Amino acid sequence: MNRFLALLIVSVAFVQCGNENIDLPIVNETEYIETTSSSYEEFSNSLNLSAANLFVELCQSDKSDANQVISPLSIQTATALLLNGAHENTAKELKQFLNLENETIGGINTHFSNLSKKTQESNTISSYLNINNAAVWDNSKMTMNSSFLNRLENSFSADHIDDNFTVNEVNTWADNATDGLIKEVIKEIQDEEVLFLLNALLFRGDWLNGFIPDITQTVSTQLPNGDITEYDMMLSDSDHYQFEDEEIQAVNMKFADEAYEMIVIQPKNEELLDFINIKGGKGLADLLLTLSDEVFLKSRLVLRFPKLEVKYKENISETLIALGIVDAFSNSSARLDSLGMSGGNLFVSRILHDTYFKLDEKGVEGAAVTTVGVAANSVPPSFTFDKPFILCLRTSADKIPVFMGKIGDPGIE
Repeated sequence: MNRFLALLIVSVAFVQCGNENIDLPIVNETEYIETTSSSYEEFSNSLNLSAANLFVELCQSDKSDANQVISPLSIQTATALLLNGAHENTAKELKQFLNLENETIGGINTHFSNLSKKTQESNTISSYLNINNAAVWDNSKMTMNSSFLNRLENSFSADHIDDNFTVNEVNTWADNATDGLIKEVIKEIQDEEVLFLLNALLFRGDWLNGFIPDITQTVSTQLPNGDITEYDMMLSDSDHYQFEDEEIQAVNMKFADEAYEMIVIQPKNEELLDFINIKGGKGLADLLLTLSDEVFLKSRLVLRFPKLEVKYKENISETLIALGIVDAFSNSSARLDSLGMSGGNLFVSRILHDTYFKLDEKGVEGAAVTTVGVAANSVPPSFTFDKPFILCLRTSADKIPVFMGKIGDPGIE
């Protein structure tokens, strides 16, 4: 079974204000009414664009051939958690990052709650996505806003942990939420940090049409920088959703029960980073929405695809600042008063993102029902992903990206 997981931590700290008074915001209660002004389809499209913008920004900040796999949905969910404690321009910037600036916080909560319900309803033994959230705070330094905690519990089923603000407590929660695949997310708690908001996503899924384990082979490929890399190349000869034009070749790799799918895009003419830069966030988002079942041809295909195991760990604060979340990181401009009260002005000190992404041959039917065609007069077309490519694991119905990745070298983690 394939395993993909992500964990994100938003760390909230305070700056000492001495004798200065903090002007508490006037709360507009209509902001928290759980009525949406946008449809669920509009919400899904907003998350798709937000995910593409985030992915492109991360690729542009690291122009190497390094593998990068992120979970836009994990980052977006954690942003929504933080949004429930934000006001004024801080809240505006968080909404703009989600492309939901015209929606109320209550409406955004409703959409994320519905997304969680949809994932639970579509979960099966063969393919499932688990979403977990938590708030962990230091009750000796911070008094939490009960309304904020209630919103997190009601809309995000978030755990509340206030009796043990330690590195071990945070790492234990992460360990449990990821079934032991991510055991350490922080090494220390900084003196001014008083709150962690956590999100963990765990996806496990079998392929609808698996690969053949017995014929996976070690191959060598020259990377764009001239280096030679070795990795295991899998093979499947089965019906696959395939697409090709003058610009790209793409395949839609369905998971069992077809609630989730992985779109893989390999440019035909440009280097991968050039392709990403030319497309930009909007262009990539539009391309992903275009790549629906209607444009894919379902027919026999010899698919060669690398086994992958990618680990990614990064402080993504600078990336989010570049995408417009500025005030939340400022110890003077941040307005996060609805989180609660501490010894000074609250602000985001860091946002850490961990992912683990493992992809192998296993499918629901496995090798026992998959055969390789050998008749000379019926050789099927072949797609071989032996150059850098983009992958996007998403919900099939709503096209919401759960994981996105740039694979430059399949031979490294």
